[in-house]
Amino acid sequence: MNSDKNIMKTIKFYFSALALFLTVFMYSCASKSETKPEEEGNFIPVKTIVPEKVSIAFPINSTGILASSSEIKLSFKTGGLIANIYKKEGQYVQKGELLATLNLSEINSQVSQARAALEKAERDLSRVKNLFKDTVATLEQLQNVTTQKEVSTSNLEIALFNQKYSKIIAPVSGVLLKQNAEEGELTGPGAPIFVLASSEDNWVVNTGIADRDVVNLNLGDSAKLQFDAFRGKIFYGSISKISQSPSMTGGAYEVEISLFSKPKRWVSGLVSQVEIIPSAKASFFLIPVESLVEADGSKGFVYKVGANGTEVIKTSVQISEIYKDKVAIGKGLAEGEQIVNEGAAYLTATSKIKIIR
Repeated sequence: MNSDKNIMKTIKFYFSALALFLTVFMYSCASKSETKPEEEGNFIPVKTIVPEKVSIAFPINSTGILASSSEIKLSFKTGGLIANIYKKEGQYVQKGELLATLNLSEINSQVSQARAALEKAERDLSRVKNLFKDTVATLEQLQNVTTQKEVSTSNLEIALFNQKYSKIIAPVSGVLLKQNAEEGELTGPGAPIFVLASSEDNWVVNTGIADRDVVNLNLGDSAKLQFDAFRGKIFYGSISKISQSPSMTGGAYEVEISLFSKPKRWVSGLVSQVEIIPSAKASFFLIPVESLVEADGSKGFVYKVGANGTEVIKTSVQISEIYKDKVAIGKGLAEGEQIVNEGAAYLTATSKIKIIR
């Protein structure tokens, strides 16, 4: 009986020892999997790449406003009371169509007065000419009435001109974008009554571009545009004008894009999403995102492989753009240099590395 009990105790001891061994072994494996990968001698295994140098033109995205390339401010030549307004804001008008007139009472009186003065000057001139032939009138008197006749002729031409431009006639066909006055209001000379967008000219989209992007643009660069009002449709155009100075308000540079085509009905002021493709390309190095160990705005850091192949150099780089699944680096890298790709997150400036394949 005692021998059987000893055998059972021995068996239980071996099972307990085996269970303890397995527990320690599993814990050890789990601990190793949670630490950074190191080999003997504290060398960290890493994979490296040689950055690819490419020439790329990155799209520039912005928001723009649709407008006519020719917006005309229409006004009266003289001031006065507005008698009639025949067209309203938002309406389409034809070239030569009457849009508004002033009350012509005062202007017509001025024309009549100037015409009467001219008629008197012509009679005076005729009479003095006859007297001059009979040596009754002097040369000076003839010259004076001749001058008076010329002045009266000019005054009548001025009065007729003012009378002609006391009404507004559409100089081109288009849409009235804005109406600034109503019938019965008193308006001054040259005060805009309407703003007319010509339908005979091209339509453009005006957008603001930051200084770091506008230097990469040229006249003729292509653009792709989308409007919320025309969902699913893509319109194309090209840059027709680039401002040489920034806006006083936002500080952006205004860029004008002329559209190649348009739908049947445009409305000035439509908002457009703009994507410009610069024709000028720049050189960049493309690296995987995981090669960056730090990033703050346009500044980041990578680890270059030192000359001996076991040391790393923490290097500052300029991030220009995120391109597909890679990062475009503008400054900080040179051709042929190796940088750490896999394992970069475990490195410090004093780390020793072992390059694996």
